[in-house]
Amino acid sequence: MTARTRIGLVAGLTLTGMGTGWATGLTEQLSPTVLQAWLVEAGPLGVVAFVALFTGGTLMGVPGLVFLFAALLAWGPLHGAGVAMVGAVVALSVNFAVIRAVGGDAGASVEARWARWALDRVEDRPLLATAMLRATTVLAPPVTDALALSSIRYREYLLGSVVGLVVPIVGYALSFECLVAKLLA
Repeated sequence: MTARTRIGLVAGLTLTGMGTGWATGLTEQLSPTVLQAWLVEAGPLGVVAFVALFTGGTLMGVPGLVFLFAALLAWGPLHGAGVAMVGAVVALSVNFAVIRAVGGDAGASVEARWARWALDRVEDRPLLATAMLRATTVLAPPVTDALALSSIRYREYLLGSVVGLVVPIVGYALSFECLVAKLLA
């Protein structure tokens, strides 16, 4: 199968996921406050539901920040940040596995100058590039897809993602705590 065919299959899979989320109305209902209500109502199973929704939502192209904010609302800054990190790692891992299974490393044969430049950085320093991408784009599904289509190994992807997500997740958690304190004062 050619690289173009694989990239086309990934694009089709992504559009199918997004279309399914839109057609079912699920993506419209996935706001942080709605998720918070569902998670709190689920009780102890809320964490399991959160990870499942995070993973499915990521495959449907829902921005990961929706889930991060929902975790902070449902469980507060400390526990919420921990649950968000676990959910993010599971969601990113599943998304990587699905996209890699369909697309392989088709991105390695991309010839567009701007894309080639970015992919060369990932190939030269995979941990650093992944960590920087995660720190700046946090949980953006297109970044996950692009990394999965590169030649990066899963271990480097996972470690770079975890390192890169620590700063934004902790930053959001600390900001969240300050915001709540100001609202309650």
